[in-house]
Amino acid sequence: MTTITVEQLRQHNACEEGIDDFLQIWPGGVAEIEQNHSGYQAGFLMFGFGKWLGWLWAAGVLPQWSMEKYNLNRADLRGADLRGAIGYERVS
Repeated sequence: MTTITVEQLRQHNACEEGIDDFLQIWPGGVAEIEQNHSGYQAGFLMFGFGKWLGWLWAAGVLPQWSMEKYNLNRADLRGADLRGAIGYERVS
């Protein structure tokens, strides 16, 4: 189980906007994420927390899991940092 807390985010110098977004999704200030569970990673993208996913990886707060089989056509990727992502041809 990977646990992310507001205190942990602050220790990694997270910005207040990111902390506010985190608290909107996890009002208790704690996110518990099953190990090796890419579904949570997809959830970050689908429900508006995707713009922080790259930061979570870079800061070492959250491990990066393969999302090769996910369809993110309706994901909210505004502001997402997807540098290094592997692109696939769109399937109609």
